[in-house]
Amino acid sequence: MKRIRILLLIFCTCFALAAWPQAGPQCRHHKFITFDAPGAGTGPGQGTWPGWTNLGGTTMGSYIDANGANHGFMRYPDGSFTTIDVSGAGADSGQGTSCLGMNLLGVVAGTYIDASNVAHAFVRARKGHITKFDAPGAGTNPGQGTWALDVNMGGTIVGHYVDTNGVTHSYVRARERYYHRV
Repeated sequence: MKRIRILLLIFCTCFALAAWPQAGPQCRHHKFITFDAPGAGTGPGQGTWPGWTNLGGTTMGSYIDANGANHGFMRYPDGSFTTIDVSGAGADSGQGTSCLGMNLLGVVAGTYIDASNVAHAFVRARKGHITKFDAPGAGTNPGQGTWALDVNMGGTIVGHYVDTNGVTHSYVRARERYYHRV
């Protein structure tokens, strides 16, 4: 038994040493691409926050402008951007649109805060069609409402909502036909 352990240790050591030269050069050739979303503020607490990149190289996220309002974005592999602003989103500090999750197809889930500081969820299809929704029982006072956090390949959305008592609850929203629009 002791011989097997020693042989196994020698084999693993030789395997690791043989793989080491191949791993080293790959680590030195990573490419960093830095970017700022068009319209992102440059002051403290402002700027660009990516949230997710799919296998096709499309990145989604959010940025805060010079007024403190949130905006969602999609950055495509060619470097072009699409800004995502849901109608009904407020334009003051802490309000606006936030993209929080994306699936491999480029379907985005997120939240927008209206002018009354109430959160509402949305899902954006690949070609830009936006569907807004609120979870049953979600509160309608400032700081309450519905957040969509992610969407899977089947179009199912997961998130949470805050009710009128300030209690947070989770939800899963099954997909509907409109997620397949292209």
